[in-house]
Order: sequence, then structure tokens, then C-alpha cells
Amino acid sequence: MNYFQLFNLPQTFALDVALLKVRYQDLLSTVHPDKFAHASQAEKMQAVVKSSQINDAFQCLKVPIRRAEHLLMLAGFVLNDEATTLQASDFLMQQMEWREQLAVIRAQGDLNDLMTFGELIQQSNKQFEAELSRLLQQSQWSSAYAVVLKLKFIIKLQQELAAIEDSLLD
Repeated sequence: MNYFQLFNLPQTFALDVALLKVRYQDLLSTVHPDKFAHASQAEKMQAVVKSSQINDAFQCLKVPIRRAEHLLMLAGFVLNDEATTLQASDFLMQQMEWREQLAVIRAQGDLNDLMTFGELIQQSNKQFEAELSRLLQQSQWSSAYAVVLKLKFIIKLQQELAAIEDSLLD
């Protein structure tokens, strides 16, 4: 299923999330249970299925990394995270450096260092998203997928940062 078509939105990474939310509410209103109070059981089930599809589509399109994966899938690019490793040695070195910095911050428990590091990672996230947008727009699927893998690493790192921040604040 093409989620962009479901929401009647352009098939692009640079998506108007506010418009997505409006279309989401509009679509949900068409399958609201109140509209099917006097409908047959089959029609009620169909509305529940459609509601589930709308929710799944919204959850996918509102998250940039998932939106990119959906665009790659629509282009026929096979996503296989389990079997794919990123071969970019420069990014592998960057990952190791970030992991080392994170270990030092965790050991020292310095909230200021954690915030500074978090800003650096957020900036990297923005740069990768901009690169991903450009690559998807140019239909450079393999290169876009390599950036998706980098972004997945960044997202995991941000989750770790949030967990460390929570532990420091407790």
C-alpha cells in the first residue's frame, strides 16, 4: 500500500507534517465507529481494518526514517537491515569515536558534557536527513539506503543519550 496515495500527499521525503495530520484526522473521521453504528458486521469490520491501515500509514509517514524506508520500498529497493552492514570506513570510525565519547560521559556523569554531545549528535542527524532528502529526490536508492543505516545508528545513539540523561537526573 502506498501511504502517500492514501493521504493524497506528494510522494516525497520533505513532507508537510501539519498537512499529514489534517489528512489523518479527515480520514479517521470517515471510518469513525459512530458512522457505522447501524451498519452490518462486515461493514463494521471493514471500517476497523481501514482505521488500522490509516493509523499504520500515519505512524510511518510522520517519522522521517520510516518515511524514507517507505519511499525506498515503493521504489522497489529491498530493505534488509539484518543482512546489511555499512561498509563506509569513515562512518565506522565516527561510530567508534562517538561510542568512546559516550562511554566517557557515562563514566564521568557530567550532564553538561552529555548535553553538548547530544547537540552534536542532533546536528549530525539533521545533516544526514538533508542528505537523505537530496538522495531520495534524485532516486539514488542505494546511497539513500546507506544514509538510512547511518540515521538508524544516530537514532540508537540518541536513545542511549536519553537513557543516560534520565539516569543522571534521577
